[in-house]
Amino acid sequence: LPALLEARPDGDVEVPLNPAAFVVPACDACGGPLKSNVVFFGENVPAPVVEECYRRTEEADGLLVIGSSLQVFSSYRFVYRAALRGTPVAVLNVGPTRADALARLKVEHPCGAALAALCAALRVAL
Repeated sequence: LPALLEARPDGDVEVPLNPAAFVVPACDACGGPLKSNVVFFGENVPAPVVEECYRRTEEADGLLVIGSSLQVFSSYRFVYRAALRGTPVAVLNVGPTRADALARLKVEHPCGAALAALCAALRVAL
């Protein structure tokens, strides 16, 4: 990272730029905006995806959050609902998360190292 940028524990970086100068590349096939299959900040998660996540959360014996501050409600809502239902929530993250008060377990450790150690302990190949 350039010296002027500061990375947060979750890897987020606030990049000072002029949004008006940002140009979204066009798709060569259709001319529309070229965009990966992700939801960007300010966009809505498609309703069928949200309903599927709620369904799976309700069927789960527990919920593990890995490497997210959960600052965006589109992800936090699943943790919140799970906690309301009494589903155990565990969080693995460096730094605070929005769900720390809801978690039965909070592990402050770099995710890669923690997951590698867990896989080794369980004898699961990476």
